[in-house]
Amino acid sequence: MVRTFGPGLPSADAACGTNFCGRRKLIVFLLAGICGMAQPVRWEQLSASEKQLYKDGKYTDAGPVAQEAVRAAEGAFGAESQQVASSLSDLGLIDIESAKYAEAEAAFSKGLAIDVKLKGGESAAAAVDLGNLGAALTKEGKFLQADPAFRRSLAAAQKSFPPDSLETCRIFGQLAGLLDSEGRYAEAFDAYNQALQTTSRKIGPQTPEVAAIVNDMAGLILHKGEFAPAAAYYRAALAIREKTLGPNHPKTGETVQGLGFALMSLGRIGEAVNDYTRAVGIFRQALGQNDLRVGQVERKRQSNPS
Repeated sequence: MVRTFGPGLPSADAACGTNFCGRRKLIVFLLAGICGMAQPVRWEQLSASEKQLYKDGKYTDAGPVAQEAVRAAEGAFGAESQQVASSLSDLGLIDIESAKYAEAEAAFSKGLAIDVKLKGGESAAAAVDLGNLGAALTKEGKFLQADPAFRRSLAAAQKSFPPDSLETCRIFGQLAGLLDSEGRYAEAFDAYNQALQTTSRKIGPQTPEVAAIVNDMAGLILHKGEFAPAAAYYRAALAIREKTLGPNHPKTGETVQGLGFALMSLGRIGEAVNDYTRAVGIFRQALGQNDLRVGQVERKRQSNPS
């Protein structure tokens, strides 16, 4: 039976047999291809955006973009893809800077499971994941869990990276944070110093990476009660951060806050209050009034009026 549209018009079968159905199939095929291409492109755009926001210290804005990047990666590449693991790592780093340590632990753990499945437990990706996980656990005060994570991280790094690689240095720096928190100051200082020397030689002394290590060393010295040397280290870190990140970056504010605490401990109250005031302004501008650091520094400033 031949289907017709009406008198004088071609039959439906004839129309499909010529152009109509063929064109419709072609349109559907092209749209499917465009949508398929759009998903990876969208993930790439989201990933680039959250990385830039993180670099600029805009952690409040970076978090939602990173979460969306994880979802985009899952849709485009699958729930256990390398792209999902990469986005989870970025999300965890943002969560740490946002003081969301439990969320960071969860992101790093999930990313680690994917990387172990795809590449193995002694891969380069697993080494980085384990170091990040150890850092999150340290921030949470879970020292007994952080220690084996760092040990596994260093063991994997030794097999995946050259001994003086920046990746290995970063893990040593993260491990030093745990040792500092446990009061193992001599071991922590040695780990920081090893990371500092190699990083300075590899990428230069006037870099954000070097400033981060010097800042952490200042905190370690402060914990030992050596306030004058701590202030000197904070000033060195501050000079680099102001030059490389700018005067209003949250990392610059972090160093200003530390310097203020060291000066307050030295009895230099006026200078300390000035630093607290500056730090509050940086955090409020960069992270918003509700950021935890704003309240923390504000309380210190108000309890020690100049």
